[in-house]
Amino acid sequence: MALQDSGEIKFSDIANEYGATLSNLSLTTLSAEIGLTPDHAISEFYGKSAQLTIADLENTIITDEDSNPLSINPHDAVYFGGYHFISSSTSVSGSYYSNDDGITWTSNSLFGRNAKFVISGNILVATSKDNVAFYKFGSEPNSTSDTTYFSDLDLYRTRVVTSTSSQRTPPIVYNGFAYYMDGSVIKWDLSDYSGVNIATAFISQIINPPLAIGVDGRAITFGINGTQPSFVVTDNFFVNYTIIPLPSVSDYPYTTSSASTSWFNDSDIATNGNGTWVFTPREFYTSPSGEQYSLYVYSTDNGDSWTATQDYYDTAGAMDYTPGTTNTIDGNFGNLEVVKFKNNKFYYGYGYGDGYGGIIESSNGTTLTSIKNIGLDTKAISFNGSTIIAAGTDKILRFT
Repeated sequence: MALQDSGEIKFSDIANEYGATLSNLSLTTLSAEIGLTPDHAISEFYGKSAQLTIADLENTIITDEDSNPLSINPHDAVYFGGYHFISSSTSVSGSYYSNDDGITWTSNSLFGRNAKFVISGNILVATSKDNVAFYKFGSEPNSTSDTTYFSDLDLYRTRVVTSTSSQRTPPIVYNGFAYYMDGSVIKWDLSDYSGVNIATAFISQIINPPLAIGVDGRAITFGINGTQPSFVVTDNFFVNYTIIPLPSVSDYPYTTSSASTSWFNDSDIATNGNGTWVFTPREFYTSPSGEQYSLYVYSTDNGDSWTATQDYYDTAGAMDYTPGTTNTIDGNFGNLEVVKFKNNKFYYGYGYGDGYGGIIESSNGTTLTSIKNIGLDTKAISFNGSTIIAAGTDKILRFT
């Protein structure tokens, strides 16, 4: 339920509403969690609610603010400092932002290709095929090397690496530092944007591999160990790691050593911070007889072991769907493109060819429920309170 509109709000009330841990809470961390803009005050939370719904489509955006048709190939989305941002996997100029909670959108060149995001306080960190960049509103960052000011947003961007590998991961934040993997583990100091290699850990042979971190500092990525697709589970110092093979299923051969590394490009991983992790391979397999199979993988013991479940495009689904919801044309969901954990739920974007696709919810990460076919190959999702933004190749949908 929504927080009250006036009077005293306790940190514990906010934490309970948004599923935040009660340790090391601060107004800044709670506010940043839902994308609120500094300076922070407890009154920011009046009337806020963590309840998100995919039942009601508010509007569909197919043109930008100049009435030009959208031409995007979304790679990631984030809500930061009062703006929704979307990066592109094909063009630097193909990224977009919205300053009215997703009602209208403007194209821009803020982000490098394939940029992935993480927020740490009042700094947005992005890793891309072009650079590592830090974004901050309203004041010039400490590092002025390759800093660009975007006056229409009052936003500063500082780029610190001119090129990165296609095998670099998204950024993560732990204990006030940003990390990502690109052949080694790189730690970034957010006070001056300096980076240092801290460890050599197993890194993927795939393009745009996933990376996520739990509240205990456990980080998990995915790669190819020799020829075997595997999870890489590291401790919070990114030095010791365990390689766990992807579980096999009967009709999805890419879980075995016969896998082609390209089948796991752009895969995604997310955690609820309490021991449940989910992995979305993003690819389907077409059998010689023409049936198409997709895969969903999860762990309920903090990544120590994993369970794989296959689903079918053309026959009865293996997942647990909620009766009464709007499903895809045959009751199945197709490719799982993206997964994010927000406000006590996992949210997944899926695609099913031209004109089909949508969003799926899961409260526990082991069963997928509440499928909503929104006619969009959802590749990027961002959240602001009760608003969900879903972005596909030719349109952006807004739920609120």
